[in-house]
Amino acid sequence: MTLSRLQRNKLVWLWGYRPADITAYGFDDGRPAADAGRYLGSDWNRRFVQDVVNDPRNHVLTEHKWVFYRFADGFGLPVPPTIGFFDSVQGTTWDGERPLRTVPQVLAELDRVRPTGLVVKPAGGGQGAQITILDRIDHATGTATTRTGEETTLERVFAALDPGGERGVSGYVLQHAVRNHPELAQLAPTTTNTCRVLTTVATDGTAHVHAASIRLGRRGGMIDNWGSGGVSIPIDVATGVMGPGILKGVPGDLTEHPDTGERFAGRELPLWQETVELCRRAAVLFPGLRFLGWDVVIGPDGPMLLEGNVHWSLRGSQMLAADGWLADPDTRERVEGLGVPLPTGRVSRQVAAGVLARGRDRARRVARRVGRTLTSR
Repeated sequence: MTLSRLQRNKLVWLWGYRPADITAYGFDDGRPAADAGRYLGSDWNRRFVQDVVNDPRNHVLTEHKWVFYRFADGFGLPVPPTIGFFDSVQGTTWDGERPLRTVPQVLAELDRVRPTGLVVKPAGGGQGAQITILDRIDHATGTATTRTGEETTLERVFAALDPGGERGVSGYVLQHAVRNHPELAQLAPTTTNTCRVLTTVATDGTAHVHAASIRLGRRGGMIDNWGSGGVSIPIDVATGVMGPGILKGVPGDLTEHPDTGERFAGRELPLWQETVELCRRAAVLFPGLRFLGWDVVIGPDGPMLLEGNVHWSLRGSQMLAADGWLADPDTRERVEGLGVPLPTGRVSRQVAAGVLARGRDRARRVARRVGRTLTSR
């Protein structure tokens, strides 16, 4: 049954959905509008959950990658081996002893360290944007091969970087490439495969893991993100067992990796309890941030934190919950335990605030479009 215009408007204005939510959760494919309360709308989540329980003044602890790695390392949390921070003003090596402000300085440091593989990621990046991964480097000649098989040179890689960085944050983090645990390499050997683990910190200071998934990359891709073609798979938090996965643009569930043919559904992840404990430990160490999504690489020697995310993908997490994220009483209880309101489908103070905020957002977008039109004339 197709949703009426009124039903769609209710999902947007009363439940805090975005149009993409309506499609992603199956409301365009016959899911009844009465199921709206089973899912947390992306707009509601952004305005009344994530941006409330995660103090904006502390976002830099996770959203600036260089700050994140330094902060996590300071607590002894395992992170990928980091070479330094390339920035035209404040670039420096990991030990702070040598500047990394110019391409020649970066090339000299790489010649000194001689990594077998290299990851170059923008300090303000997200969703894999502008990441370059070099799997092979010939330090004698400066030539390199990217994860997608492109032949290049170290000088060309760094000369091509946008000095403005990503999301208005300048600079790039340089890291050694990390390896998958052999069991994960067997499933998907061509990318670094990461787990997304969602944690909340209760008012008594205890950390809880209430959802998890893993992304398995595809052949020819640089990263494992679902939006970039990776397979997204739910993980049972208690056992570490993977369920059926989803692939963007492909209807139905997957039980095997489309490239390797290896079955993942029903398979237990290696070192899962260690992964859960690492995320619980990290969750209580980042002040003012109580609802985070951790990207974790399970390597041969154990799990390590690849990223912490304030604005993690709610939609991606909920698409893996067949009955709806908030239909699970434990998840609902933990979200409500953060002290935030959940939508009820009725007009409320939060709904009114959301309507006003959407109006302001729309006015800003119109103003920007008008400004661009005028300046282009």
